[in-house]
Amino acid sequence: MFGRLYLKIFLSFVCVMLVTLVLVAGLFRHTQGQEFLGRFKRLAHAQVILVKSSVENSILLNHGSTGALQPLVDKLANIYRARLWITGQNNTVLARSFPGPIPTPQPENPEKEDEQRLWSQEAGANVILCGEDPKCLYVTIPFGGRDGVPPGTIHYLDQNMEGLHHEKPFFLGLISICAVVALLIMPVSRLITRRLKRLRRSALCIADGDLSHRAQIRGRDEVAELGQAINRMAHSLSRMIRASRELTANVSHELRTPLTRIRIAEEMLREQFGDKGTAHLDSIREDIEALDKLIGRLLTLSKLDLKEDLLTLEPVDLAELTEHVLDRLRPIAEHRNVNVSAQLPKDTVIHADGEVLLTGLNGILENGVKHATENGWLKVAISVKGNTAILTAENSHPPLPEEELTAIFEPFRRARGTRTQGTGLGLAIAYKTIMRHGGTLSAENTDEGILFTATLPIRR
Repeated sequence: MFGRLYLKIFLSFVCVMLVTLVLVAGLFRHTQGQEFLGRFKRLAHAQVILVKSSVENSILLNHGSTGALQPLVDKLANIYRARLWITGQNNTVLARSFPGPIPTPQPENPEKEDEQRLWSQEAGANVILCGEDPKCLYVTIPFGGRDGVPPGTIHYLDQNMEGLHHEKPFFLGLISICAVVALLIMPVSRLITRRLKRLRRSALCIADGDLSHRAQIRGRDEVAELGQAINRMAHSLSRMIRASRELTANVSHELRTPLTRIRIAEEMLREQFGDKGTAHLDSIREDIEALDKLIGRLLTLSKLDLKEDLLTLEPVDLAELTEHVLDRLRPIAEHRNVNVSAQLPKDTVIHADGEVLLTGLNGILENGVKHATENGWLKVAISVKGNTAILTAENSHPPLPEEELTAIFEPFRRARGTRTQGTGLGLAIAYKTIMRHGGTLSAENTDEGILFTATLPIRR
């Protein structure tokens, strides 16, 4: 399929060629046409004098007799490849080069005879163009009337003309050149648009989050400059985002130190006061654990963003990992009265980093338990399709707007109306974990709740 830009470039070139064609044709008609007509008049003038002199000399050599004109008429007709006849007084035919009736050529439009007449009585001749193209040239040359030569008229009729200016072949040549140039423009246009399409694909890769991608640059023209600008933009974005992620990782790591000191102080206070103030100390411990959990997740997310840790791929049982996560979540499910059911076929072995994938699965399933409605349910299932393992987790939850179904995978984004406590990092970590393994994670509304679908390649 041709792109819109390709068609615009192609049609622009064609329009320029058509305008050029019209200008060249008009210039030729105005200059070369007039010059050709002048040359034709001069040539016709010389031929009129030559034919007239030949006829008069033939009559003089025969002592004023016109009986010997037939050989001369045949010879001249053969030379000019035209019909030739001579008439005397009272239009009596004295000699002719053809059999049959004598033609009486007239201008195509008698009302425009003056426009079709090339010139009148120039060199003693009258020249008329007949037909529309014109296709006929009729010349009458009077002679005699002095020096013993009786008066008469020489008639010349050329019916094989295709136009004095030969404009048709010229215009057909211009049209052919325009068609050839238009065909040559097609690969040139495709060359330009092909480079722009490559830049578009590079820009889309960067927009999808692959900031390591760089556009291939060829040449030194404006398209190459655009590619360089895209690469500079990607480099700047990559540097800024990496700096931001490194800052988050460093701050999270540094927060661990004062948090550890607070935990030690809390334990010392508990030993010192015994049962006194236990409620306040329990509250402090819960806050410390919540902060520690938040910092841990921030560090995990930062490592996934920075891709500092390389995955150690090895055969792992996806069903076994899923069962392990569900076992850890059962106390929460029982506390909220959430019924958890699972269909986990054995020996669903994939190549993955078990520890990293366990964190991702925990984010998906913990979200399913915590955000299911009270007295609700969570259904987990694993299936295999080709080289892909598919894990689904559907829970009882009111439907979400379409824009939120993708936004919930962003860090610190929580669905509207959520009342349960959380950091908004679980699904973000799960999404990046699945993506690191070459899979996908999506959410959609169903008739009964919300369905999360994770796909993972069995072998990479």
